[in-house]
Amino acid sequence: MNGFDSWRPDWRSIFAKKPIAMLLLFALLLQLLMLTAAAPRAAAYTIGDDMLQNGSFEQSSEGKPLPWLAMGGWNNPDISLTPAAARSGTGGVRIETNQATNPWIAQDVLIEPGAVYDVSVWLKSSGVTGSGIGVKFEYFKGQTRAPANRLSQYDMTKNILARDLTGDWQNLRFQFTVPPEAGLVLFYLRMYGAGTVHFDDVSFVLTKQRPMIDVTTDQIFYYSDAEEGKIEAAFYSPDVPLDQLHAEASLSRQSTGVVLATYAHANAAQPMSFPFDPTLMVKEEPYRVEVRLLNESSTVLETVTKSVYRFDRPTMLREDGTVMVDGEPFFPVAAYHVRPTDYPYLDEAGINTVQGIVTNNADALQSALDAAEQSGLKVMVPLYYNMMVKENASLTEQFVTRFKTHPAVLAWMVMDEPFSNGKTLDELADAYRLIRSIDKAHPTYMVEALPPYYATTAKATDILVTDVYTIPYAPVSLVGERTALAKQAAGGKPVWNVLQAMYNPPNWPILPTIGELRNAAYQSMLNGLQGIAYYAINENTFQLRNSELWLGMVDFREELELFDRLATEGSLIDQGETEDGRWAVWEHEHILYVAAVNTSEENRQMTIPLGITGYRAQLLHGDSRSVMNGQSDELNVDLGPMQALMYRVTPYRDMISEALGIVTEASALSTDAQWTSRMNQLEAKLNAIRNNLDGVAPDPDAAVRSAIHSLKKVDQLSDWAEQNGSGAAKQEMLTALARIRENAGPLAASYAQSELHVEGGPLIGQEEWNELSFSLHNEAESSLQNVRATLEFPVPFALEPMTRLISPLGSGQAAAETFGFRIAEPLSQKSYRLKVVIGFEYSDYPGVPISVETFIDSPYMDLLDAATEPEKIKANKGGVYPFTMRLESNVSKNVQVELESASASASGMTVQLPAPFLLPGNQQTTVSGTVYLPMSVTDGVYEAAIRVKADGKVVRSMPLRVHVDKNVLSNPGFEQANVQGTGPAGWLMRKGAWVQDAVYGGVYAVSLLPDAANAWNVINSDLLAIDSGVKHVLKGWVKNGSSAGNVSIGLRQVRENGSSTIGYTWKAIVPGSEWTYYELEVTPASTAKYLQVYLMSDTEVNGTAWFDDLYVGEIAND
Repeated sequence: MNGFDSWRPDWRSIFAKKPIAMLLLFALLLQLLMLTAAAPRAAAYTIGDDMLQNGSFEQSSEGKPLPWLAMGGWNNPDISLTPAAARSGTGGVRIETNQATNPWIAQDVLIEPGAVYDVSVWLKSSGVTGSGIGVKFEYFKGQTRAPANRLSQYDMTKNILARDLTGDWQNLRFQFTVPPEAGLVLFYLRMYGAGTVHFDDVSFVLTKQRPMIDVTTDQIFYYSDAEEGKIEAAFYSPDVPLDQLHAEASLSRQSTGVVLATYAHANAAQPMSFPFDPTLMVKEEPYRVEVRLLNESSTVLETVTKSVYRFDRPTMLREDGTVMVDGEPFFPVAAYHVRPTDYPYLDEAGINTVQGIVTNNADALQSALDAAEQSGLKVMVPLYYNMMVKENASLTEQFVTRFKTHPAVLAWMVMDEPFSNGKTLDELADAYRLIRSIDKAHPTYMVEALPPYYATTAKATDILVTDVYTIPYAPVSLVGERTALAKQAAGGKPVWNVLQAMYNPPNWPILPTIGELRNAAYQSMLNGLQGIAYYAINENTFQLRNSELWLGMVDFREELELFDRLATEGSLIDQGETEDGRWAVWEHEHILYVAAVNTSEENRQMTIPLGITGYRAQLLHGDSRSVMNGQSDELNVDLGPMQALMYRVTPYRDMISEALGIVTEASALSTDAQWTSRMNQLEAKLNAIRNNLDGVAPDPDAAVRSAIHSLKKVDQLSDWAEQNGSGAAKQEMLTALARIRENAGPLAASYAQSELHVEGGPLIGQEEWNELSFSLHNEAESSLQNVRATLEFPVPFALEPMTRLISPLGSGQAAAETFGFRIAEPLSQKSYRLKVVIGFEYSDYPGVPISVETFIDSPYMDLLDAATEPEKIKANKGGVYPFTMRLESNVSKNVQVELESASASASGMTVQLPAPFLLPGNQQTTVSGTVYLPMSVTDGVYEAAIRVKADGKVVRSMPLRVHVDKNVLSNPGFEQANVQGTGPAGWLMRKGAWVQDAVYGGVYAVSLLPDAANAWNVINSDLLAIDSGVKHVLKGWVKNGSSAGNVSIGLRQVRENGSSTIGYTWKAIVPGSEWTYYELEVTPASTAKYLQVYLMSDTEVNGTAWFDDLYVGEIAND
């Protein structure tokens, strides 16, 4: 997933892009734009002309092939013109580097919009790492390469992946169509990584000139419920004026030739629009769209044809774009680059869907789907093995046929960023047709990075997905702009967005904060998107779960669950945008939900129309939660920089309707005439409120007066119930009346506007002084009297309520109070609700007490935060192991910190901690400690506790865990997957297989198949660091299905440079044996710094060998 594509490089691999030196790119881009290159040849208009100059590198001057440019200039020692690189003729270009700087040569090529060119590159490589070797196109308007002419949205790359390089001459060849406006392309030959490559015999041949007819259809695959389709065409003529030409169009069934519709277009100077009825089309049959351009003599100058189809909508896709799983709405929260070993914890962040493994092995896909199902996850299944589409047709047919009924499958991923990867619409449409002809249930899914291609890609998929990554290169508002464009381009199909959630320097050197991720997610959802994804759980060495962002994503889950309900069950009733933000209003179960997002770095205010008069608004997410009452039909929202807020808005009319329902039920609690009469009067008052709030001209003031009268009636009824009620009925009466008061009270109190604020930020424990400020403003025309405010604390605070009496407030007057308190004990929650009950009377309604609750949900923090690194110490023998502890003060004063070892295991483990020290206010520090394990320690998990004290008060008791495993192999049972999910982590598989068909323990093992042509048929581990001269043992289980040849396990000794071999030690495996235990001992040479495990099968074997549950560890020297 590329996301932000304005000028960053593209890169591809099976699962993801590999890093490219971004900082270098800045300098190189500047170099390219400032260089004065030899002028490209004039555009040719003859089919077969090669637009490239000197593609054979035979013309040169001073050792430089003309007119080619080189990264850093031709003095760059990594790039040279040399006879050794020639495939034909006398010279070719060699690029050789051991640094992943992605070196290139490039040339300007003049092109024509809409024309088709055939590109052919011959290359020969050795030792290439990274994303392989390929070409890149950077387009420009006109025929001048200048920053103002850049068309970065069309950038494209085509690669041969590193693993597919043969070491011999290979041909990278493809055709492409020039995008609109482009008149020049900067054409790169590039190595995306390190190694050696030779380039020669490069061509750039015109195969089809710009067409005279540009035909588009609003869809390629019309769902069966679509009642109107549209064929549009625009025309071009290099010779005859367009107003002297006309056009004809038709739609016919390909199998029979029967014409469904025709259209005559009199003037080709005007665009053509031809509507038709797709319901006349037979499902899944191809229909031919034909547009002809004719001159005044009706001679056909050009004919263009396209195919369209009619398919049923996938049964798992509701008409509104909602995904359905087992008949229920499903809101996908997906994740990319997920290993099967990650599956169990993904639910922490609300992730319910994963990108599947990219493979051509059906059994491997079966295993991954089964593992996902066991973890309750859905899978988007990639079908683009080796980043190919049409070449994978048989594989696609096999996978879709076999797995279409697998319960874990959610969607089929046809291609990733197809037009960035040089795919054609025809091959995407062919893939869609193949998939949907086999599978009627599951939708297809495609990500498109380039906005100009959103509409095109949407025509070949059921779900369109954007990936807009902005940090640190573009404003975050680009997310909203791009997703809005995608939603508009999708033609009513659902749109999802992939959110940037990775750290992958140098290209993506900054991990987004949870605030930035929330902002992007809110922008997406406010545009009506129906699914999101995170990129990525694993990215090279980065693991999202071990980052600060993951903790925020876990907290964000609650918001995602709300978005789930709103997207799948609610109604988006209004949305809008401002210069610096967006807002939206949903309705769900008679409640309004209002979201607003600020994309600027400044404070902003939004006024959001609600369509109702009077409300109680509760802030749910984005800040300290609070509640406010309003009488207007608008919600005024104050947003801090980059802030996103979500409110739940309950209309007063709905609260009054609920009160009326309670009145209806409570009226039957007594047949006494006074009770029924007064209940009828209360009902009339409540109906009056509802009438005041509804209608063409709502009257909020009248509604408030009626609410006050209704509360007076409630008080009278409460007095009657106390005096005359009895038993259970009495309690039911009082409960019902209290509920009516709760619903009518906020409206009656809406002139008394209050605010709560926790001074200094979050609440702090350990007996620190906390203050809650309270303000009350009287917006009524009359005074407020008998005013009091009572602060009620959460139960864990163990504090009694505090009450403040407030002097009468005249109209327009305000009062402020402060509640101070201390929290003694450490608390477990991250947030607590402070509730203030406000009571008063209006001076013109004496004797009618008004009571309303307001609250604020404030974050809670200990006096200081503490965390150990690593969370779990891994040890393979006795000795001293270091750890660090990060401590951060949450208060402004200096704090005396003391660390104590509170307990330790009975294993003899001891913990050494630093002496007490002073931590400055609001500062953080990192201190070091050590854990000692006796040499006699055995495998297991050992625990100690570190008591953290601040100014003598216990803050936390931090666990310190040590995992002792004397096996130095990191993945000895092959249970942990690599980043791609295609093999075991820590092992180089080569042609070996990661299997489940035969295992000794756990779920996975590895196997070697017989291969008579492979003299080095091995699987090997990563390097294992050792102490020189210390004897080691390799243990493990092997099953040998061969009756001939040699199957062996072995240890390789490696020097300090990590590559030089000292020697191998092997242990032969008994032929034709079931699972058998083997041991192999070796005493490494004094120069050995590493060992590697090797599993081998020679050219004579005739059966499969399986390996599982291996062990490498030290043993005592004799």
